[in-house]
Amino acid sequence: MTKSFKLKSSKTLWSFWNTLFIVLVIIVVFVVGFYFKDFLVRPGVALILPINHLTDWFANLIYAFGSINKSSQTVQELNSLRGEVGQLEARLISLESENNFLKSQLGLNESLKFVPMVASVIANDSIGFIDFGILNVGSNNGIQKNMNVLGENQILIGRVGETYNKTSQMIFLSDPLSKVSAKTESASGIVIGRLHGGLIFDFVPKNQSLKEGDVVISSGLDGIFIQGLPIGRVKQVINIDSEIYQQAVIEPFIDYTSVGSVLIIEGVQ
Repeated sequence: MTKSFKLKSSKTLWSFWNTLFIVLVIIVVFVVGFYFKDFLVRPGVALILPINHLTDWFANLIYAFGSINKSSQTVQELNSLRGEVGQLEARLISLESENNFLKSQLGLNESLKFVPMVASVIANDSIGFIDFGILNVGSNNGIQKNMNVLGENQILIGRVGETYNKTSQMIFLSDPLSKVSAKTESASGIVIGRLHGGLIFDFVPKNQSLKEGDVVISSGLDGIFIQGLPIGRVKQVINIDSEIYQQAVIEPFIDYTSVGSVLIIEGVQ
């Protein structure tokens, strides 16, 4: 009986410890599952999350470097624009100076007896050694030889040659026999024709300043062309040591072959 009681007691105690162990295991599993449910349920998310943070950091770093690079490009563009603005301002000052020079020299006289007349160029050609055009007005309209012929913006392009009753001949400045007393702001000489729109500024003393870009106008000293009419701009300066004078190639302000209408005015009286 004693042995039977001990055996029952041992079985009961073993069952108690088994039950207690199972309960503890269940409690541990519940606690771990509650605190680490994200890792247990979504282990992929828990592992990828640090990688996402690292990726975001690199992305922000690249964006910062990109912003710095864009800022550098913007600074370079601003500096380039400042340089262009400076050049435009210098060009504007130069143009204003030229405009004032032309205004001060312009010799269109209010006391002219002949009223300026608009005429059309009905023919325009170069034959042999002559650069000329034919105008649709003549002596019947009061046109006389050596009257000055102007293009747009009062640019001097030539003079009247032979006149007829209803038409007249216009000799362009580029005609080899055409000579115009002319000057710049710091030099004086004679503009001579070179056919097909070519002009040479010749007989300019070497002690006078002559440079590319200078505006050339009539000086009124030749007895034909009035003072202050724009002719062209110095394109190239020719200065030969063995020569007494310096020369310059002149680029006319207007293409003589494209002239359709002209203004005829009196020359020097």
